[in-house]
Amino acid sequence: MSKEVSMEVTAKKSEFGCGKEVLPKDCLAVLEAAFKDFQAVICKMQGPGAITGDCLTKNERLLVLYYLEAVIMLKLVQRPGIVTHMTVEDWEGRSRIENGVCVAVKEHKVPLSHEQELWFDLYFNEVRPVMLQENHTGDDVAVDSFFVSSSGRSIYNPSNDLKRLHDKYSLPSVTCGDAQRAFEAAAQNLSEVERNVVAAERIYMRGTSSDPFLALSVLDQLAGKTLKRSSRVSSCETRVDEQTAYKTLVQFCPVTLEGPPPKRARRTELCGSEHERHCYDR
Repeated sequence: MSKEVSMEVTAKKSEFGCGKEVLPKDCLAVLEAAFKDFQAVICKMQGPGAITGDCLTKNERLLVLYYLEAVIMLKLVQRPGIVTHMTVEDWEGRSRIENGVCVAVKEHKVPLSHEQELWFDLYFNEVRPVMLQENHTGDDVAVDSFFVSSSGRSIYNPSNDLKRLHDKYSLPSVTCGDAQRAFEAAAQNLSEVERNVVAAERIYMRGTSSDPFLALSVLDQLAGKTLKRSSRVSSCETRVDEQTAYKTLVQFCPVTLEGPPPKRARRTELCGSEHERHCYDR
């Protein structure tokens, strides 16, 4: 990893009591607490009657921003440098693999699931442009930054946003350093290969594994559970008509004459069970 990212200052005082062990589930608590509200905003930007980012409130746009930053730092156990150094070029150049996508930030690979890719893409196309319009300073550096603040400027310290998200849901603040230590400690009983994956995430080695999604699998295993899905998810799915579902499928799974069609599980994830077969036949 380049010095710009690997030497990023990440120290923030944890609000957990001195000597109290922070577990992986503690790191994900804020994502679980915020998920229902976050998913409600995501649903507003999908399906028939979907609204654009400029119709969201400022607090809704900030929630999307803070939540995605927390996904990177607490669920993917990445340092804040990934947030500050991720560029538009990095996002647009993401590589597709069977289980999702990989975003190369400097020399580091950031794996995202298909669902996470959808979240990040909605932020990029709907939320980020509105935030950029708030930059009246003439500073054009943020134009190249993937993550931008509500004032349209590059984010200087993502740890502050992480703290704000915890405060919003009245939870003790967990830092990215807490998350890195918690997941590495929890990995001690895993195989050597799996331990090395978690350690590599912490010390920012260039190649965590030949399979970039091995890290995601191990981190999910250590967390012991996935984020709870509220009933809002299914209601969001029913809002999507067949044409919208088809456009989403084509956008995320472009099919060529030589390439294989997307698998049923992937089609269902993007189109919903109601439209999966019709979109496949088209």
